[in-house]
Parts: sequence; C-alpha cells; structure tokens
Amino acid sequence: MNLRTLRGAAAAVMALAVTSSTAHVVAAGAQSPTMAHAATPDSHIVDTFYGEVEVPIEPARVVAVSYDTPWQLAGIGVATVGVQDYSAWRDQFTDDEWAVVDGIETVGSFDSLNYEAIAALEPDLIVGDAYEIDEVTYERLAAIAPTAIAGGEARGDWRAIVDSYGVFTGTTDAVDESRRAYEDTLDRVVTDHADQLAGAHWAFVTIGDSDGQFSLLYPTSTWGELLYDGLGVSLPAGVDDTEPASGYESYSFERAGEFLGGADVILYPIGGDGSMYPWMDAILSSPVVASVPAIAEDRAFGIATSVNDYVSAAAWLTEVETTVLVTLAD
Repeated sequence: MNLRTLRGAAAAVMALAVTSSTAHVVAAGAQSPTMAHAATPDSHIVDTFYGEVEVPIEPARVVAVSYDTPWQLAGIGVATVGVQDYSAWRDQFTDDEWAVVDGIETVGSFDSLNYEAIAALEPDLIVGDAYEIDEVTYERLAAIAPTAIAGGEARGDWRAIVDSYGVFTGTTDAVDESRRAYEDTLDRVVTDHADQLAGAHWAFVTIGDSDGQFSLLYPTSTWGELLYDGLGVSLPAGVDDTEPASGYESYSFERAGEFLGGADVILYPIGGDGSMYPWMDAILSSPVVASVPAIAEDRAFGIATSVNDYVSAAAWLTEVETTVLVTLAD
C-alpha cells in the first residue's frame, strides 16, 4: 500500500497503501532480448527487469518515471530533471519530502506518463520500477533514451529497487552507506526498546478498497516489512501471517474486532503536516473500529513518514521510536 507505496497504490497511501492495489506485482526475472552491442568507454551494460541495457557511467540528465523513484534516487545522491506531478498529493508529504520534487519539470502523473514531456527533457537515462512500468511502457520509454527498470519480489521490496538504482546510476557506494546507516538505526531502536517490542502484536491500518472498509498491512508491504521483519513485532493475535503480493488486505469495519482486537498497538498514516486524513478519521471513528481496545485505550498512533529507501526507512524508525516506543516506555 505504498497507494502506490502505500503512498503513491491507489493514487498515491492512498498513494501509500493503495498503490499496491493498482500497481503491477512482479518478480525479478522478466526477460527481453539482450543488447547486441558492447558498452562504450562512457557507458556500461547493466541488468534490468527487462534485460540488459547500455547506460551512461555518469548520467547527468535522469528522468524518474515511477512514483517513489525521485526520493530513492535523492537518497543516493542522484538528482533528477523530470518527475511525476505530485501536486495533487502535496498534503501527504513532509516539507523535506516535498523539497525533493519541488520545482522539477513534470512528466505526467501516476499511471499517465507524458512521453513528449520526457523526450523534451533530453534525458540520458530514464529510471523506474516494474510495478508501474510494464513492458509496453518500457518499450516507449526506451525509444526516447536508455531506460533501466528495477524489480523486486513484492511491492514492499524497496531494497532491491534501490540497490538496482545504485547500479544503474553508478552510486553503489552511496547505497552501501545509506544501508549501513539504516541498519545502525534499526539495531539501536531494537536494542534500546527491547522491552516494548518483545512479544508485542502491532497492526498498521490504512484506507480500504471502498467505503466502510479498512486495510491491514502485512509483511509484504513496505511498512509491514519494517514492523514484522525489522522491529520483530507480530501481527495481531489471531491474524494469519499471510503474504498477499499487494502487501495488504481490505476488510469491512464490522471485522475490526477480528483483525485488530488482538493488537497491542495500532499505527495509521497521517499527513506530512501531522493532520488526520478525512478517510482515516472515518475509519477510526466508526463505532466498531473505535471499540477496538488499542484504539479505545489510546494505543493508536499516527505516523507521517513514508518509506521508499534506506534513508526514509531510518527516518520512519526514528519517528516510530519517538512517537510510539518512548510513549509506551513512560
């Protein structure tokens, strides 16, 4: 549910959790004919989701064609000259997140790329992920400039995507550095708050597929992976540890007790400015949902940080620490 990351699946958390519902769910390994020519002194051949591609060793004009890509590239020191138009979802971003895309030329919106605008920017490299860029779209982009598309095992597999971007753009050292910083943060948080995390059951709730529904994130989602594989907490007692490719399942409000009743802590998304989304308020204020113990007893917490790379994952962990774990320890 990165809604397209659940920030960017349905249209963006909605581009956050919903994204996963509309995105292409793919596994690395799709093949297309490999390039027949060798790299030049200024280029190299990289393995991408759609086969081998010759790309510049030091790309100078990079266009990002997937929703999360600008932040993933920024986290490894790669600037972009073209990105999607995120203005419709400005309230979902923190000021720091917005600064990454503010003022950059736009090349269409989620699921609606403007190929003419991309070509006008004269890119020397186009980068995106296979959850949004299918083979037909890839072929159109590749006709404009070298196009390197990354893929992973599930929607929440941002690590594989970021690692691939590092190879595509020649920034593997920056990827390694950001990975180490994330791992250091994770180790510290898990160690410092072992008492709050041990044996705990947490749930992450977000927008449902339709009115009267909420979605529960699973380990295959971006945030779910951080919770269940990273922090080591468990899904609410009684919930099967399933692995939906989308990263989430949507349930009616009437089933809140069944899926959320066993949660010690519930997390949910809030706007980048800390405001409550109207649709999230409708979920939490529903009588059945509001009666869930974790909500009724003030153990539900809003989280503003989105996650799409090692840098944002570390920031997410820090927000969960200061917002949730410190509060639980008091």
